[in-house]
Formats: sequence, structure tokens, C-alpha cells
Amino acid sequence: MKIPDNYHSAFGSEKPDLGELDVFERSRKLVFQHDVKNGIHPAFWNCDFIYTEPAWRRGYEKFQTRASVKMSTHGEYLESIKSIIEKLQKPTVIVGGLHMLKILSPRYYTPTRLHQMDSIAMFWNMHPITAKNTFGLLDTLSVRHGTILDFSCGYGSHLHRFNNFICSDINRHCVYHVAKSQMGYQG
Repeated sequence: MKIPDNYHSAFGSEKPDLGELDVFERSRKLVFQHDVKNGIHPAFWNCDFIYTEPAWRRGYEKFQTRASVKMSTHGEYLESIKSIIEKLQKPTVIVGGLHMLKILSPRYYTPTRLHQMDSIAMFWNMHPITAKNTFGLLDTLSVRHGTILDFSCGYGSHLHRFNNFICSDINRHCVYHVAKSQMGYQG
């Protein structure tokens, strides 16, 4: 499977030239380090909708190692995500694998593709969007909604579609990459 260089995946290696950053904000765009296990960050309330591609079970341990943390089990991670969705009550799309359905319990789900990989798009507080792949989902969402929240943003390769975003990741290297590639951070 070919994963783009600007996509943070457990199937590839982490970019070697990344610094670390806790938070950066510029022009209605915010990126910061946050562990979803700690619940809702106050900035989350300012979003119009949620879109995220959380870690899959198979890559979860690798992501924890990269972030130099022991976050939780994959099930606990998904329970934390479910709690955030339930509390915020915002339109939500999560792209992941079938193994996530049991814990996340979305209202609807449809098949889609995430970088040549069979996936599902799960929906809460909105009607489902049928799209061949995540690019189609993101294009539709960028037209319908304002400020995106992605609390598992990775390298943020999808954020260029949105004028306003609030995003976080457990990994400070990802925060640095988003700030530099999407927000003009010079540090």
C-alpha cells in the first residue's frame, strides 16, 4: 500500500526532521498537543464539526511509541473518542476500520477508501455522506461546514481544505509538522 509522505501512518516511518511543539495558533487555526484520554479540551467547543482518522488497532502501539507515551489500550482510546463525540454533540465523521464499530457505535456508517485501504466512514449527528474515498468526504465537508475539529490530526495533510481548524495530536512532532506545513510556523 502506498501511503503519501505527508500522511502520518503506522505503515511508514516518522519524518526525520521534525521538531516538537506544544501549541501554535494563527489566523483562526489552532494546533496543540492533547491526549483524548484527558477528555474535551476547552478549544474543542469552538468547532462546527468533527472529522478524524484515529489510530487503528494494528498501529496504535507504534503511535504511542512515537509520541513517547503510554496512552491506554486501543479500546480505552476509542472509548475516549466516543465520550468526546457524545458530549460535544457536533456533526461527526470518523474514518476507520470495522473493528471500531463495536465501541464507537455510530448512528450510520458507509464504506469508503482511505489511501487505497478499505475503510468505513462513521457518522453521528448528521446524515451519512456517500463518497468513494476520504478526499470526497473532505471535499463535501469543507463546503458544508466551517471550523473542523480533528483531535487525532497526525500530519494534517487534509487541513488545507479548511479556512479554520482546531486540531490536536498526542505527538508533539505532529503538532510541529502541522504548524510548519499548514500555518507558516518558522521555528
